[in-house]
Amino acid sequence: MTSDSNFEALEADYNRISPLAQRLVDAIEAEMPSLLERYGVSLGVPIEKRVKDWASLKNKAEEKERSSIETIRDFAGMRFIVLFQRDLAALNSLIIENFDSEEVEDVATRLDTSQFGYQSTHYIVKLKPTWLGVPRYADLGALNVEFQVRTLAQHIWAAASHKLQYKQEAGVPPPLRRTISRVSALLETVDLELSRVLSEREIYVAELNNTVAQTKLNVTNLEQVLAEILPLANKGKNERYDQLLIELSLLGISDVDQLKNFINGNREAIVEGEKQQLEVHSTKERLAKRDPERIAAGVFYTHTGLVRVALKANYDKDAIKEIMDQRREKMSSD
Repeated sequence: MTSDSNFEALEADYNRISPLAQRLVDAIEAEMPSLLERYGVSLGVPIEKRVKDWASLKNKAEEKERSSIETIRDFAGMRFIVLFQRDLAALNSLIIENFDSEEVEDVATRLDTSQFGYQSTHYIVKLKPTWLGVPRYADLGALNVEFQVRTLAQHIWAAASHKLQYKQEAGVPPPLRRTISRVSALLETVDLELSRVLSEREIYVAELNNTVAQTKLNVTNLEQVLAEILPLANKGKNERYDQLLIELSLLGISDVDQLKNFINGNREAIVEGEKQQLEVHSTKERLAKRDPERIAAGVFYTHTGLVRVALKANYDKDAIKEIMDQRREKMSSD
């Protein structure tokens, strides 16, 4: 048992360290978007972060007779839930190359034959000296952070099994065991099949480059065609090609050749529309702050936005409004 005097010392330690730990997870969260983009990692949900509160730490200290906050490895924690299995490898490289990794554990290796498929990789990390050279991070070098990394399908199972408390077969009512096992297996299959979709999509895109006959527009070749014939600097990070595809289809633009002819026939309108928006946003400080990097690079519209500039040059406001209403109705019914 931990004595009252030790609890007082731990609480004083907690009050000293917890603000630093909060700054640490905040700092990592702020830097992560650019790192994730650089390594090509797709998150399924926003980054989760937390610093343990004193009540939970007090219980843990009593159970394990902790003498110092620093010995609690998961005092500060962050969770990264990725979309695809391949993102796990990319995120592993990101963590190993940009943080001092003191411990790595694949939780799945703890499982035996009587446990269900909770899977996650846990890292205990500290900031590298390159981080600590930045003045605002200089006092955070002694602190650990636990990173939990898993796919979205793995997270669904982790959340469900935690809620149901069905982590081991012995704890599951016998009539439910087959169903629970099937759910666990299905979620593992989801990860495998999503990986298959990505591989098949890459093959499809590669074959598009060698296809002579033009094909019916879909989300994938729409993105590729726009990247081919519009300035690459305008390409957005998360464009809704699915929405534009419906709008084009409603206007009778349904294959690659039609789209190329339409855009090439409206180059002047596209250039003029881009120029006008840049002039407006560069002279209005409030608007310029919305996306200063793109404004500074001399681009405003994304690829889908440039196509819509061409649409507005060819159709009146009522026709465009009708198309947008039809698109929203179609997407809400799908």
